[in-house]
Amino acid sequence: MKDSLESQFRRKDAERSEILDRARQCAALTRPWILPEVGQTPNGKMPEVFTSLPSRGIANLEGRLLTALYPPGTPFFRLQPASRIKYSPDVDADKVRSFSNALAIQELLMMSRLETADIKSGSNRRKTGFRSRKRTAITQILVTGDVLEQFTDDYQLRVFRRDQYVTCRDSSQNVKYHIICEKIDPTGLPQQLLEAADIGADILDKPYDEREVELYTRCIWNPISRTWVVEQEINKHIVNISEEPVSPFMATPYELAPGEDYGRGFVEANLGDVRSLNELNERLLD
Repeated sequence: MKDSLESQFRRKDAERSEILDRARQCAALTRPWILPEVGQTPNGKMPEVFTSLPSRGIANLEGRLLTALYPPGTPFFRLQPASRIKYSPDVDADKVRSFSNALAIQELLMMSRLETADIKSGSNRRKTGFRSRKRTAITQILVTGDVLEQFTDDYQLRVFRRDQYVTCRDSSQNVKYHIICEKIDPTGLPQQLLEAADIGADILDKPYDEREVELYTRCIWNPISRTWVVEQEINKHIVNISEEPVSPFMATPYELAPGEDYGRGFVEANLGDVRSLNELNERLLD
């Protein structure tokens, strides 16, 4: 019998418990809310930190990286004519120049689309913008060592926390699959998905904080069709399957050791100094 996506997620989540605890320790010494402890509630007390120097260092690094990688007002990517056109002796230079100018305009249009993707027409709800989410992703990389992002069909960027996803890589460090676990409100799902997930009125009529269900999404590489297969499961029922030529999920590790599935962060690389500084300041205060 084929395992459900929930079972696969739970199994992989249990296997990476030690490296996840290490990432939580790094977060606890810098920014505890980046990766809180298991069972942490929104109103619960965070671990107490006795020095703010590591947190200020992370803020300095993430600001510099964000400005260097995604400079304001400038596209962070380049669109150029294909080499067979650009360097072909049979193509007129003026034509190549016109192609380059047209692609430069497309760069600006794509940047404008990314910057305004979170602004919904006819709605007064303003979501977090592209650069704010990129800053969140950079923080996750520096503190916990790994982050998973998703580009949606409407050009929005989603950032997943370390405990929300599991990753499996091959011996060449290429991603084999991701499984993401997230809680959603089923009242916003189309009727056909509710029927496929076997969600009835007994769940939909509950209060908001009681009717949330877990949505599992797996993006796995199919070497036969050379595509990424995206499956979504709710209530142990597959509700959606699609194939994508390019994965909409991007896993970015800070430093990936051979044979490991997750990256090690900047804080972990300097954990000895960070921990010593925190404990020395605690002793001084005592």
